[in-house]
Amino acid sequence: MPMKTCSYSCIYCQLGRTIRTSILRRRYCEPEEVARVVERALENVDRVDYLTFVGDGEPTLYSLLGKAATLVSREFGYRVALISNASLVWRRDVREDSTVFDFVSMKLDAATPSVFRRVNRPDNAIRISAIISGLEELSKEISGILSIETVLVDGVNDGSWHADLLAEALRKVEPYVVYINAPIRPPAEKWVRVPRVDRLRIFAERLSMYLGKHRVILLPLAEIDEVLARASTIESLLEIAKLHPVPLDLALSLLKREHGDKAMEVLRRYLERGSLTIVKYRGREYIRARQQT
Repeated sequence: MPMKTCSYSCIYCQLGRTIRTSILRRRYCEPEEVARVVERALENVDRVDYLTFVGDGEPTLYSLLGKAATLVSREFGYRVALISNASLVWRRDVREDSTVFDFVSMKLDAATPSVFRRVNRPDNAIRISAIISGLEELSKEISGILSIETVLVDGVNDGSWHADLLAEALRKVEPYVVYINAPIRPPAEKWVRVPRVDRLRIFAERLSMYLGKHRVILLPLAEIDEVLARASTIESLLEIAKLHPVPLDLALSLLKREHGDKAMEVLRRYLERGSLTIVKYRGREYIRARQQT
């Protein structure tokens, strides 16, 4: 499996640890290659809200991101979205690429250097103060929707004091909406836990005091299995597992559509090859793509 390329090694990352962090933007592929992948994917899709750039790691490390997004939007006529960890938003070229998108989701899990280092474990060249300043600039420059996602980890960044500091930073950014999330899938570090529901609610309420209730949304903690409903082949599950751990029971149920009683046998072959691994989290087993070391 390819190695995850990211500027962070977040403690809750569902893809596991980042072996080597990087902030080097590279020309990983040509925009035309991206367009061909999108074209093939659209053959099996009935409805499209956005063509979303997310990547196996951090998408803004792709130096032709803006050109690729412009091309696929023009070629296929759909709106484009970007999901980023915001680590490079302090760079002008990254902000210019981001303004191409109709919807941009940027992550902000921390408001102080110490919490930032503990939660996101960033590349040594990245500073949280620069990220917050970059988000302020992006908010002024973007014509599409700017949202912020904050992932809360029990006992790390879910305290009321941190909510107040984060709210102060977000007031300057002025995002359209802030989504509060938690690590519901298997995290990089086994000790990571989802905060208690009451702590999540208090955190969201404190943000709302500064930003307004309509701008803060606490996401549901249940696994949304419906997003995987179209996958029925081992190949499609492998592609999904590169980005999202898949509940084992769901994977077997989907594979039975094509392989019947041999579903577990098919899956076991990939587990034995090392392409996939099984991890347990919150009382449920998941299949996850194994990272290259």
